[in-house]
Amino acid sequence: MRLRMRLKRKIRIVVVSATVVLFLSLWFIIRLRHCDECDEQLASVNFTETECITGTPCTYANQVALRVIVITSNRSRSLARLLESLDVVELDGDSGSLEIFVDCDERGLVDPETVKTAYAFHWRRGLVGVHLQTSHAGVNGQWIDAWRPATNDTREIVLILDDDGMGVSRYFYRWIKAVHGRYGDEPDFAGTALTIGRDRLPNSPGIEPVYMYRGVGTWGFSPKASVWRGFQDWFHAHSQRSKFRPHFPDAVARTSDDSGDSGTTWEQWFDYYASKEKMFVVYSNLKDYNDNRSSCFGTKYRVSGLNVPNDDPVTYCKLIERWDDRYVSFPEYITRFDLDGNRIGKY
Repeated sequence: MRLRMRLKRKIRIVVVSATVVLFLSLWFIIRLRHCDECDEQLASVNFTETECITGTPCTYANQVALRVIVITSNRSRSLARLLESLDVVELDGDSGSLEIFVDCDERGLVDPETVKTAYAFHWRRGLVGVHLQTSHAGVNGQWIDAWRPATNDTREIVLILDDDGMGVSRYFYRWIKAVHGRYGDEPDFAGTALTIGRDRLPNSPGIEPVYMYRGVGTWGFSPKASVWRGFQDWFHAHSQRSKFRPHFPDAVARTSDDSGDSGTTWEQWFDYYASKEKMFVVYSNLKDYNDNRSSCFGTKYRVSGLNVPNDDPVTYCKLIERWDDRYVSFPEYITRFDLDGNRIGKY
């Protein structure tokens, strides 16, 4: 009887041990497979070699004709919609690279769905780089440090986009390339923006296809390389001064839910810098030029957030779907507007 009980006990021990070993083996195999799948996914998406450091302007190892930078944090659906519109952009044979910056919260945590959306995207127009911030960068840090031009005279064109409901026309690159080509050597040219964002000009620019305005547009901004380098250096030097804040009485008020820098947005900093350096941003005037009040190269959808309870398909303007060479028939003399919306002559 005792012998039989000892035998049963030994059998139970062997069975339990075998079960544990089998379970651990299966767990280890599953983990290996999972990691392999992750590695394969990363290898197939993150082709760019540059590793950007939070808080430091990022200089890229490769140079391309167009570098699109998308900044995001926790809006996976909005990000997916923007990436979908970028996938059909016309590069006209030029090279491109797409960089997606995902910010983390104050605890250092990133939104998993947003990260998943970023890594899952395969851009048909060029390379993709996904950059996860290691500490909370905020809106200022995301915008200002996402691109450090290699030189002042680099031919690389960059477009910085916030994923907050943005959508772009497939022809945006053709237009901003023409703008940089026409005005890039002008001393008062700070860059170009796809859309001004809201009706900030009390005076109409007329029927010219473009105009200059001193305020920067956040709905797709393409800065001039030398200006952006100068602005970065100036911002990082002056933002460390606790008592200095960019302020001028005639500035159009700007607000932000998350400036990342003591209550002042990067737009306010740039507007102040542009005013100090007497520079302007070029905008399209297609609403008046096409006489339909809806044409644009970049638009914004109403997405759920602080002021919008639910996603709304209504957009600020309708994206250009057909190209017309008249869009880049720039005038010999371009109309300039100050921040208060008044026309100015020589500046």
